[in-house]
Amino acid sequence: MFLTVARKYAEALFSVIQDKSTSSLDFWSLVLNDAARVVSNSDVEQFISNPIIGKLEKLEALKNLLSPEAPKMFFNLIELLIERNNLLILPYVSEQFLRLKNNYEGVGVAKIFTAFSLSADQIKSLIAKLESLTGLILRPKILVDESLIGGVKIFIEDKVFDISVKNSLTRMQEVLSAL
Repeated sequence: MFLTVARKYAEALFSVIQDKSTSSLDFWSLVLNDAARVVSNSDVEQFISNPIIGKLEKLEALKNLLSPEAPKMFFNLIELLIERNNLLILPYVSEQFLRLKNNYEGVGVAKIFTAFSLSADQIKSLIAKLESLTGLILRPKILVDESLIGGVKIFIEDKVFDISVKNSLTRMQEVLSAL
């Protein structure tokens, strides 16, 4: 449920900012990310969750913790989130905003799990193939997962490409078990 609420905040903010320049989208993405990091701090989470502390106190404390060069509209968003007891969803708002920004710019994140480390040339070749397949400009996140045994498992948006030895063995086991 919180993801749905976060998406609505992100969409509203994005629709207001989208008409401005791309640098505005970049700036807002950074501001939201920084604020999300602050709000995710366990001490700050406890402070925010404390019902004894008033909403105005929470707002003032966050104004001191967050970027002073953030626009007034940002602090209006923070105030609204505090007022509605939704401030702890700010990391999800930031995440959803980044997804909207990436979609708008035709950019995607490719989470690539490999059994072994890949060379720069292998990564470049793999990304080029994936970009032609998806039509997106991809930013790779490479993670080593030795349990794959060999091959790769790739997540791009809502698509999964599992070309791992582990997956092949699992499918083979399922077929043999069905006999």
